[in-house]
Amino acid sequence: MVRIEAAAAEVGGLLVGVPEDAWLDVAEGSWTAKDVVGHLAAWSDLLMDGVEALVQNRADDVQIVDIDAWNADQIAALRDWTVAQVRSAWEEALTRALCLASQLSPDEMSRPRPAPWTEGPTSPSDVFDLWLLHVEQHCAGLAAWQARNRFVVPASAG
Repeated sequence: MVRIEAAAAEVGGLLVGVPEDAWLDVAEGSWTAKDVVGHLAAWSDLLMDGVEALVQNRADDVQIVDIDAWNADQIAALRDWTVAQVRSAWEEALTRALCLASQLSPDEMSRPRPAPWTEGPTSPSDVFDLWLLHVEQHCAGLAAWQARNRFVVPASAG
C-alpha cells in the first residue's frame, strides 16, 4: 500500500501546475502528457482485472493482449477525451488499485496461482510489482517532460 500511495503521489506531483494546453505537448516518444496519463489509467485497469481474476480463481477469463497493439488502441480511444476526463480516469484507476491492495491479506497477496498470461504461477503481489514498475517508468518520462518545460506550481498547490 505504501509503495502504491507513493507512486500515486509522484504522478500527482508531476501533474500539479501543468497548464491545460501543455497536456497536449509530446512528453514521451510520440505520446502527449494526456496520452501518458490515459495509458497509465488503462494499463492499471488491465492489471487490476488480472489481480481480481487471480483472487477469484478465474485467471483464464483475463484477456491476453498484444501489448503494442493494445497500447495503440487505448491511445486512439482516449484521443478525444478531455484532460479532465483523462485525469478522472487515472484517479479512478488509482482508487481501484488502492482498494484492491487494501482488501487482500498478506497470504492472498503473495499466494501464486496459475495464469495464462505468464509462464508460471503468479501472485497479486507480482502484478502489483509490475504496476509499480510501469508507473515508475512513466514517472521518469513525465519528470523529464516537466523539467524541460519548467512548469510553475501554483502557490496554493504547494
